[in-house]
Amino acid sequence: MGLNQKIYLVGHDIGVQTAYSYATIHPNNVSKLVILDVPLAGFSPPGLENCCWWFSFHQTPDIPEALTAGKEREYLSWFYRFAYNPEAITEDDIDKYVSRYSALGGMRAGFEYYRAFPINAEQNNEYSNVKLPMPVFSSWWRV
Repeated sequence: MGLNQKIYLVGHDIGVQTAYSYATIHPNNVSKLVILDVPLAGFSPPGLENCCWWFSFHQTPDIPEALTAGKEREYLSWFYRFAYNPEAITEDDIDKYVSRYSALGGMRAGFEYYRAFPINAEQNNEYSNVKLPMPVFSSWWRV
């Protein structure tokens, strides 16, 4: 990418927070922003802040780590098979994810994304005071 080229930025699922934060901090780098499948922390409709059971579960301190230790494959495979097209995620793909998440601190690192939701909500509230200069498309599903 050249110095004067802008990017098209897409955030999907929990990646919406990273995409939105990047676009608000570096608006001159982003040509268009797409936010898909999960509302931003702090902007969920009332009652849907934790739209899925795992949002609350992952935010609970230490319990998810204790319950998934040694069972990373079983836990993670459930999510990968929950995908729209589970056949798109091969056993080799799952092996790679499990090897990383099974490493010391791997699952905790993943759960910490969810534990950061309250901080994300505060930051998003501050960011929302400035209009983004790029076109934004947002679409999310309801449970």
